[in-house]
Amino acid sequence: MIETILQFKYLIFAAFLIFLDKFITVLTIKNVAKKYPDKDKYSVERNPLASYFFKEFGLGFGSLLYGILSFFSFNFSVWLLSFVLSQRISYIILCVIYVLVIINNIKWFLRYRK
Repeated sequence: MIETILQFKYLIFAAFLIFLDKFITVLTIKNVAKKYPDKDKYSVERNPLASYFFKEFGLGFGSLLYGILSFFSFNFSVWLLSFVLSQRISYIILCVIYVLVIINNIKWFLRYRK
């Protein structure tokens, strides 16, 4: 029972981190579009898969689809790591990596803001 509650909390926290990552990415792309109208706004996205989703489905819907894919790939990575480490440690490692990604996104957001 306790393990199930902890797993649910980790899932909610992972979903929050993924949402925050996508939100900051969308804000950065919008800032690039305003500040540099002649530049391809999706060129600031370094992830080619995310850039593909944005170009094919638009910024809003593409971000939603890519967020869902990110959530499933996050949990798939936890599942793979849980063969070597405990599931709790796997979640913690991947959450720390995601926090580093968010910090990097904030850096780029601040660079491109008005």
